[in-house]
Amino acid sequence: MCNMIVAIDQYGRIGRDDKLLWHCPEDLKHFKDLTTGKIIIIGKRTLEGIGRMLPKREHIVVGRDFHSSELIKELQKSDKFTAIHISGLDEFLVDIAEDVDSAWVVGGAGVYAYFMPYVRRLVISHIELYDEHNPPQFGDVYFPYIDLRDASTVNVLDVKEINDRNSGVKTLRIVEYLFE
Repeated sequence: MCNMIVAIDQYGRIGRDDKLLWHCPEDLKHFKDLTTGKIIIIGKRTLEGIGRMLPKREHIVVGRDFHSSELIKELQKSDKFTAIHISGLDEFLVDIAEDVDSAWVVGGAGVYAYFMPYVRRLVISHIELYDEHNPPQFGDVYFPYIDLRDASTVNVLDVKEINDRNSGVKTLRIVEYLFE
């Protein structure tokens, strides 16, 4: 079982070109509050899109090829960094099963898809964008489908009217879904 955190827009989009589609400081603070001091499980391309390790977190980076990335080569020098080839994830799941509360899957789409069958706690920041910031070509990466009606518990953690036309964010609704 694992924990997962994601921000999605009203169409299920999570990114484009390995980056977030919006800048929402309230959501970034929420992400930081939940993941600081924890292990984050992140895809190699997502980490490369960020361009650095996130402070005060241990990074488990999942990918197929680590040799071609200068960033990954540099980060492997850190004791807060572990690279896992995608073929080793089943063994990794067994290793973290006892300490599930300390680890968060944070993306990208392929990593979310792999861990989806094991999700126990899913925290979604539902981002509603203004129409002018929302053309069909805006995002090209989607969160994998999960039937949220299967959640045994749903907790609305926060709702905020952002109304920031510069970032395109209209509202932020953070919801926790628990699965048995």
